[in-house]
Amino acid sequence: FVPAMVWDKLGQAGTRARDTGRAGMSVKALSACLSRDRSVPHAGFKYLLTFLCDGSIDNHMQRRTLTRADWQREVQMRIATTIFLLILIVIAVDNSAFGQETAGGENYLGKAALEMEDYDSAISHFTKAIGLRPNYYQAYAGRADARSMKKDYDGAIADLTKAIEYAQAFPELYNNRGYIRSLKDDSDGAIADFTKAIALKPDFAAAYTNRARERHYKKDYDGEIADYSRALELDPKDYISFVNRGFARSLKGDRVGAMADLAKAASLEPDSPDAFYVRGTILLEAKDFDGAIADLSKAIALKIDEPDAYTKRAEAYRAVKKADLAAADEKKAAELNKRP
Repeated sequence: FVPAMVWDKLGQAGTRARDTGRAGMSVKALSACLSRDRSVPHAGFKYLLTFLCDGSIDNHMQRRTLTRADWQREVQMRIATTIFLLILIVIAVDNSAFGQETAGGENYLGKAALEMEDYDSAISHFTKAIGLRPNYYQAYAGRADARSMKKDYDGAIADLTKAIEYAQAFPELYNNRGYIRSLKDDSDGAIADFTKAIALKPDFAAAYTNRARERHYKKDYDGEIADYSRALELDPKDYISFVNRGFARSLKGDRVGAMADLAKAASLEPDSPDAFYVRGTILLEAKDFDGAIADLSKAIALKIDEPDAYTKRAEAYRAVKKADLAAADEKKAAELNKRP
């Protein structure tokens, strides 16, 4: 089924990567390994090469001398148990012309480059895939991911808009575009996209939490609480939704509900500082200074990356006449605020 020359090239590339310690071979180099051989049936093998030669995979193999035959058997086994079945499924579903299969291969290469954080190469491969198949919505979505990582949010939104043009029934596309719109502070556009995603998939928990966040920025606390409540119905262990709903409830004056949510969040993730930080903030506003100090100290002990934790604890320390401790916290907050 797979030409022997393909296994031969896989063995050579894998052996070179192993023997020279260059496990993280670049997509470009791996592409060149197969691009010279036009008899390779699908460009997806380039992505397989990238995956197979990646350092994270090599770490799971014993460091021993392998013959070419041994290495080929290793490669065959890994493909059979991991990636290869997925490639076969895609090929079976996309039973189209050879040019379109090449578009699929470029899409796989784009995904590989994206995982390796080589965003320029990812954009290049996705662009080639789109050139070969102009209605390839997955390639538009992949290029949007790469562009968003480069902070080209306008380009990412344009790509997702094009993807939606070809695949209007996919809620994930609307959710992703809404998220990028939120990065551009377009809360209205983001909310519209999240709402569309929810309409297409009413049990889409991530879309509810994303819309809740945008509603918070617009001070629509009732809407925010409703969205987090629905998200928690779908995922009762989502501790960050308990944290955020608790904060929203505190802003509405529902201290009892807020404290219940934060206690639940702390029980779900006792090693996370978020619930302790928010609860400490609420207790500080309620002038429960000892309680605030206890919770903020817990958040700081859990290494919260938030200068305000020190500022707020300093305020609580000053309220209980512990000026030296307050001064130390204020100094620490100033140091953290100087970070780039």
